[in-house]
Parts: sequence; C-alpha cells; structure tokens
Amino acid sequence: MDGGVEYLKLINSHIQNLILEKKREIELESRSVNQLFYMGCGFTEFLTQVFCYLDFSDVQNCRLVCTQWKQFVDDFVLEKHPAVTNFYRWTSGSVENAHLFCGGEVRLVCSDTNFIYCAMKDGTIMVFDSQTFIFLKSLEEGECYFWKIEAGRSILVAITEVCVVVWSKESWKVVAKIKYWSKGEPFLHVENDLIVAPGATKYVCRVLLYDKVNRTVSRIRDLVHRRYWVLGAYLEGGAVLTLSVSACGAVTSRELKLWNILDGKCNHTIVI
Repeated sequence: MDGGVEYLKLINSHIQNLILEKKREIELESRSVNQLFYMGCGFTEFLTQVFCYLDFSDVQNCRLVCTQWKQFVDDFVLEKHPAVTNFYRWTSGSVENAHLFCGGEVRLVCSDTNFIYCAMKDGTIMVFDSQTFIFLKSLEEGECYFWKIEAGRSILVAITEVCVVVWSKESWKVVAKIKYWSKGEPFLHVENDLIVAPGATKYVCRVLLYDKVNRTVSRIRDLVHRRYWVLGAYLEGGAVLTLSVSACGAVTSRELKLWNILDGKCNHTIVI
C-alpha cells in the first residue's frame, strides 16, 4: 500500500514538473515575440513591413490582440500601410500621379492594395503598380469584350461575353475559364477568393472558390431561382444577395433574396 502511495506521489511530481517546464517555454516564446517590439536597430522597420504585407482587415484584427500590438500598429503601421497610402494618393495626390498612360482606349478599371488593372478595348488587361504607377504586365485574352473586372485576395477575375476568366496574381496565368449563361448584362462580384457569377442557365447564380494551394477554381454552390432570371449578385461574408426578375414578361416585380452559402438556402425574400 505504501509503495502505491509513493508511486502516485512520484507520478504527480513528474506531471507538475512537466507543467512548469511547459509554462516556462510558453513564457519564453511570448517574451521573444514581445521583445521584437522594443529591440529597435531595424526591428521596428522589419515588423512594420511584416504588418504592411497583411490585408488592412487583418491589420485591424491585429490591433485587438493586446494593448502593445494596438500601440505599435497605431504608431508605425497605419500611416504606412498600402491601403492607407493609396487612399491618400488617389484622393489628394499630385497631378502627375493622377494619370495612367495605357496606349489605347480603356473600358474598365479596378484596383487592390498592390495593383491597378485597366481592361482595354482590344481585350488586354494592363497591370500597374499602385504606388509607383509603373506598368508591370499585360494580360492577353484575345479579342474579347470585358463586361466587368474585379480583384480578389489572390486572383483577378474578368467576365466576357461567354465565360468567367480567372488569373492567379502569383503567376499572372489563367487558372480557369468557366462558361456561363445570363440574361442581359452579366454580373460579377469577388470577395477575397470567393466569386459570384452567372451559372449554367439564366435562372442560376453560381458561387466559386479559388484554392490558392492547388491553383484551382471549384464550384461550391448553385443558387437556383426557378422562374426568375438572375440580374445581379453581391457577396457579403457567408451570404449572397441576389436580384432577379420574373421570366414571365407580364410580371414586372423584382425579388431580392438573401442566401446562405454554406447550405444554399434562401433565408429572406423581398419583392420590390
């Protein structure tokens, strides 16, 4: 009996030592990360650059980690983040930074944190650096008509008269071409790496997802509107808002529907 008690005490002592050792490791790791904020000698600039590589929404989330992170982001990151500098450049920049020379007629323009995209009338897309305005790349898609172009986190997406074209920003190569059918002017919206576009029929709104690891685009949901033609769609978090019109010409009302992407169900409908 005494031997069993001693054995249990030994096990308990061993467990307590393991817990203390793990706590020390966590404290050391936490200390090593936090020390970067006070090291100076180039580490401030290094950390600032790390934060500036993040999306602005991620930087805002970093401010919520702790008081120290919030103070650092407010003091060193916010004014230098590309999203902020681009905003001030475009709203109050000098005249020489207000023009991009594309060498042809521009149909559409969109931008993100790092790039400006100009869709030309001849079917090419000119890519410019958003900070220096220097021309970087020309994306060729032959003679086609771009209805819309939008930039996501890892992709650039354009919709032509017959298909949705997706380029990877990492390689600037086309990773997917998806045919569609739409009534009237096609719709397109991109949020992060999610895409919403017309589906196989004019009654369908299709939700697509770009997989950055495998560089593939897959269909994750077809939102079927039955007797209604889909006119437009907008992504917001895990939901899609669609606008549709009755396929019966005698009915002139429109329907706004709010869909859940995860289960493909319509949660709310408003007739307008």
